[in-house]
Amino acid sequence: AELLEADKYFMMKQQIVESMGFGPKQNFPVYADRMPNQLLAYVRLSRVQDPALFAKVSFEDDVVLSQMNEYESLQLLMGDCRERLAGYLGTLEEDIKMNQQPDLSRREKLAVRLRLSEKRIISKTMEGVRMKLAPVRGIPTKSGEMQDSNADIMEIFDAIESIPKAPSKLLDGFMSWARGDDDPDWKKPANKKKDLPPRPW
Repeated sequence: AELLEADKYFMMKQQIVESMGFGPKQNFPVYADRMPNQLLAYVRLSRVQDPALFAKVSFEDDVVLSQMNEYESLQLLMGDCRERLAGYLGTLEEDIKMNQQPDLSRREKLAVRLRLSEKRIISKTMEGVRMKLAPVRGIPTKSGEMQDSNADIMEIFDAIESIPKAPSKLLDGFMSWARGDDDPDWKKPANKKKDLPPRPW
């Protein structure tokens, strides 16, 4: 994890991490059985764009700074995990099968077991990120707010549900037109004929 020098709050963030014994670029251990709080706190801090949130940053406790910050931080971690997994040749399942082959040399066995261990840790880290992403409701918008990720789907369902009502609405509209409900002159009494002068014949 690292802080970006182009960040307008780089100096402030650097002071915070240095006060905790870290640098602007820092490596953190990861584990198969838990999410490292210090790594998560560092990434959260790196994504902060509201100085008011600096006071909430904790490297000891698992503190969510904001929904937007949490979403960005977890997506960043997930992307890093995917990139690291993609850097390996072969999949986790292929390494498991290879590890079961009896004709591997001692060096090959060590290499396979090392890859298996690293891939399992990364995969478990991704599972931990997914679990933390689950309660985060919505996705970030250009306005900086979180929008319900199902909003578009709900709009489609609303449109589908309204289709069976369309014929009855059309019929009601036609009957209303036939009755002249929207014609201001329709129900006015007809003008009486003017009396004509008597004919001369």
